[in-house]
Amino acid sequence: VKVLFMAASALSIVTGSYTTIAFALLGLYSKTALGLGNDSAFTEFFAATSSMRQIAFRCFLCSLVSFNISFVLSIFSSTKGKQRFWTTTIAAILVAASISSWSKIIYFAGKTIFA
Repeated sequence: VKVLFMAASALSIVTGSYTTIAFALLGLYSKTALGLGNDSAFTEFFAATSSMRQIAFRCFLCSLVSFNISFVLSIFSSTKGKQRFWTTTIAAILVAASISSWSKIIYFAGKTIFA
């Protein structure tokens, strides 16, 4: 369990850091181009960075899931006996409900905004 916790935590940190930095830079330069009134540069930049945005979004999803896995594993590792069963079960149910909700948001965004 410790190894899985460490792996999930490390994955969450690395992918979350990549996501944060990538979207910060993409947003910064996109807003700079638009703020300068350079719509053609923005369009070119936006097209050129499409694959990077896709990778950053996938890293974002990976970070969310791996963080939640490490959360459940942390609860499992820090409790014992009957308390371990109940707290881990409750945490896992809450995590599953969260992931289900996020999945619906992403699905509807893909179906309506990015169709």
